[in-house]
Amino acid sequence: MTSKQIAADVLTKTSIKKTGFTQTRSCKNCGHVDTAELSKREAAFEELRNNQLSWHTPCSQCGSKKSARISNPSIVYDVSIMDEWGINKDLHFFAQDEEIIIAELENLEWILHGLKNDNNYLYFKKYTLLEALCILLYDFTYEDEDFSDEEEQVRKENAAIVLPELQKRKFQIKNIGNRMLDYVKEVVFPQIGI
Repeated sequence: MTSKQIAADVLTKTSIKKTGFTQTRSCKNCGHVDTAELSKREAAFEELRNNQLSWHTPCSQCGSKKSARISNPSIVYDVSIMDEWGINKDLHFFAQDEEIIIAELENLEWILHGLKNDNNYLYFKKYTLLEALCILLYDFTYEDEDFSDEEEQVRKENAAIVLPELQKRKFQIKNIGNRMLDYVKEVVFPQIGI
């Protein structure tokens, strides 16, 4: 079986579970775009996404292992995904800058779920969530003259949602201060009294 046939076979097998989570790989050699349908779990975790299409997956058209681009679906956070991530040291949404990726207001519910004291999340996963919470406040409070008055008002309203959650966790945040990005600390720590 040629590498082209193997790639086509792999893509066919991974396309069986239709979920709406699509990963694509563009071939640098011929420009062909391969797609793979992912489960919610595969879409969420980098280690599982990389098992489908990777930078070195042979193109189903020409067999080349040179990729121009990999496109991954957006992560859908829910209790099952967050809980699996929180207790498994080997799973990451993204191995690099995970706290920045998580730091979105629409993820606040899941961030707070992960910070509950009654779960068994690994301590460094909770630290990642605390960092994400700090980055959220940073995003809504750093000074920038480019925001319109309306945008600034929305930022203030969003900051008012996040700030009390950080204030409740001041002691925990103080303990991870050395992990925090300096530019985030400069803006966030004075707001929470550190």
